[in-house]
Amino acid sequence: MEKQGFLKSRLERFNQLSDYDRNVVVPSFSVAFCFLFIHIVMFLFFLFYRVTPMAVFNCFSVLFYLVCILVIRKNWIFQFVLMTYIEVLLHMFLAIIFVGWESGFQTTLIGIMVMIFYSEYVGKSMGIRYVPGVGMSALTMSCYILAYVISEVRPAPYRLPHPVEYTLTILWAVTTFVIAILFLQIYVNLTVRSEAQLREERSHDALTGLFNRYFMIGHLNKLMSRSREKKCWLAIADVDDFKQVNDTYGHNCGDYVLRTLAELFRSNLTAAEVCRWGGEEFLMAGTAERTGKEEKERLEELCRTISDYPFNYEGRPLHITVTIGFALYENETRQETWISRADTALYKGKSSGKNRVCG
Repeated sequence: MEKQGFLKSRLERFNQLSDYDRNVVVPSFSVAFCFLFIHIVMFLFFLFYRVTPMAVFNCFSVLFYLVCILVIRKNWIFQFVLMTYIEVLLHMFLAIIFVGWESGFQTTLIGIMVMIFYSEYVGKSMGIRYVPGVGMSALTMSCYILAYVISEVRPAPYRLPHPVEYTLTILWAVTTFVIAILFLQIYVNLTVRSEAQLREERSHDALTGLFNRYFMIGHLNKLMSRSREKKCWLAIADVDDFKQVNDTYGHNCGDYVLRTLAELFRSNLTAAEVCRWGGEEFLMAGTAERTGKEEKERLEELCRTISDYPFNYEGRPLHITVTIGFALYENETRQETWISRADTALYKGKSSGKNRVCG
């Protein structure tokens, strides 16, 4: 139970990070610590089998990744990615030259390309400097082919026992797959989250959090297509004398009124979809009884709720009312005709005293 609670708290803490920290900084630290551990192991491995050049190189690599941790702390992510790529490329190329192709070091060159393309995607999506994936991949491919040619032409000066080569090939394959899987999964999660955010921004009004006009047009089309099964209604609400509120108290006050109204619409019309239609206008739509009587009564109750609500902006009490135009769907062939009837009813209500439902 304690372990589950610890993991849950860590996950919550991770989700609270900014997109930059979650998608750039955390993966960078993870790579640095992971590669640091790998090179400590490889240093001991090459030292044990007396492959002196690679033991020396891995000693350098351990120091390199310790420095990289400081580089990431300085937020020099581009430099970290580029230096890490060069280090991995050099290490794997030299390992093939010194101990041969049969040890499987070349497999990691494929995995490093996944990291490069991930860093390019994150860089482009967040507007930060990035390493070009195509160029780095072309260089990786060239090194891969060159190392293979050299290993065929010139025998490796150090040969590892066959069981060790066999084991190394499997270990590097597993390492490559794990790296690829982790970064591709992060990429998938990032893409899904980005697309969800784009859908949210495309379908919602930034000020009120309600659906916007774009979404509602599509929703009205769906209601119209199901009109043979259920009666549909829509209503347009307009804030009475809203210009006077802006002129008297300022646009920040106007924004407060719109946000508060959005909450009132949302909480009182749970069975309908509500959107900010534009300016101080809101459009609501849903299914209805054949006569629409209950829906009109609900909207009239909403008018009274808004009129009685204690609007207060910076200690200044406000009396806010809305006028609503109501229209049932009557098999119009055009959505614009349906909306126009509600709009006509709205202005009829405006001209006959405001703070009422007409239609």
